[in-house]
This record gives sequence, C-alpha cells and structure tokens, in this order.
Amino acid sequence: MMGVGIKFIGGPADGRLTFIPEDPMDPPLLHELLMVSGRKAMYERQVNPGDQGPLWLYRYIAEAEEG
Repeated sequence: MMGVGIKFIGGPADGRLTFIPEDPMDPPLLHELLMVSGRKAMYERQVNPGDQGPLWLYRYIAEAEEG
C-alpha cells in the first residue's frame, strides 16, 4: 500500500503527524479531518520548504458543519 506522511499546521490538529494511504508524489490538495464536535477541519496541501523527504504540510483553512 502506498502512502504519505502529512503534518497539520494551525487549527485544531496543529503539529499532528499522520499517515494517509495516497500517492506520495501527489497527495490530495485538500484533507478533511472530522472532529469530535461533528465539524470538519479543512486543511490545504502546502509546499514543504525544508524538503524533508516524503512529508507534506497541510495548513488549516476552514471549519464547516458536518452534512
């Protein structure tokens, strides 16, 4: 299974590292993170300025109600 490491920047998951089963060379532009409150935190893929290998950075952009 292919996958990629991502790090969340800002928002409710700031600093959290996780692994998603996506193409390591082209992960999705947006990632939704479902929170306990039933809302979704939206994160947008960013360029990793440190080029630290297969780690992608996702910056918080919005929160929306589920549904």
